[in-house]
Amino acid sequence: MKNTEETNSFRVRIDKWLWAARFFKICHRSHQRGKIHLNQQSIKPAKEIHLGDELRIRKEHLEFTVIIKALSTQRRSATEAALP
Repeated sequence: MKNTEETNSFRVRIDKWLWAARFFKICHRSHQRGKIHLNQQSIKPAKEIHLGDELRIRKEHLEFTVIIKALSTQRRSATEAALP
């Protein structure tokens, strides 16, 4: 996912980023049930994220680890969201 702002002052909430990065189906209300952790801490939907942050997302018996490499609040194509 491309970075829409190159400056460090660009702020993105975790709930907006999850939607833009197309994790929304996995994560819908998951943050309220303790299934999403940011840098090993439980979070609220309004928590700001930064480049390099680590997300751990649990869904059923699976756990995903995601390192944030770009920030965006605009939803992009699924192909772009899946880029490493």
